[in-house]
Amino acid sequence: MVILIVCLAALALTLVVGSIVTRSITRPMYELIRATTQVAAGNLEHRAAVESKDEIGHLARSFNQMTSVLSERTQRLEKLTDETLVTMAAAIDARDPYTHGHSMRVSLYADALAAQYGLSRAARDALRRGCMVHDVGKIGVPDSILRKAGPLDDREWSEMRQHPVTGHRLVSGLPWDRMVLDIVLHHHERWDGNGYPAGLAGE
Repeated sequence: MVILIVCLAALALTLVVGSIVTRSITRPMYELIRATTQVAAGNLEHRAAVESKDEIGHLARSFNQMTSVLSERTQRLEKLTDETLVTMAAAIDARDPYTHGHSMRVSLYADALAAQYGLSRAARDALRRGCMVHDVGKIGVPDSILRKAGPLDDREWSEMRQHPVTGHRLVSGLPWDRMVLDIVLHHHERWDGNGYPAGLAGE
């Protein structure tokens, strides 16, 4: 009888210890998996909260270090992208003396409105960048049309109305947010359907 009790006690102790050991392994693993999911979704500020000093803790620290490097490089890349867009916008506006600084002003106004409406930082960045390059298609419009002092004739107006399509074709191969491409293509559409190039209405 005593032997049976001792065996049962030993079994119970083994189960308790096993459960504790299992939890000490699985909890950090679940936290690391959760952190990986967050980073994969684009949240480069998230860090794995694993404090253990074993192999899992070492893996978590390496993961956090990698995420920090990714975050820093992404920020540098975004800064470079913005600087490139400013230069591109200035080059576009320089071709048309009537719209000097237009792209930058549109970008600033759009960002201010987006902030008032509570758009996310990512959406505001995409909106701002789209506005910076919305007239990039004017690169394909001849100076004789862009700089014409008087009204455009039908042929010239038809050519001018193609600049959103030209711009969309120029930027569609770049790894930009869909909003940027939509702004370039649709920035002359109107609610009443009288815009161009597609005559979209109520969208």
